[in-house]
Amino acid sequence: MIANETIDRIQKLLGKSAFSQRKIARLVGVSRGTVSSVADGRRKKLPQDYCDDELTGFPLPHGEFTRCSQCGGMVQMPCLFCQIQEWLKSEETMSK
Repeated sequence: MIANETIDRIQKLLGKSAFSQRKIARLVGVSRGTVSSVADGRRKKLPQDYCDDELTGFPLPHGEFTRCSQCGGMVQMPCLFCQIQEWLKSEETMSK
């Protein structure tokens, strides 16, 4: 899932037409395929109610891709995978 802010940034850079899709992908930290799908209109922004933290219970990832210090994956922080793993461990210990 790509944050709406990331899609906005890609669209803004595409609108300037000073950068190639490859350069935009590097600047934003997404794949060239993602930039291409935003440019073609195949990737759209998520509805705001879907992006609400209260709906998922977890803060949704946003910003640049960085390496997670816990799992080592290239993710947008906060690392949703690590958050879910911690939640599953806490649920497991509570059920015992």
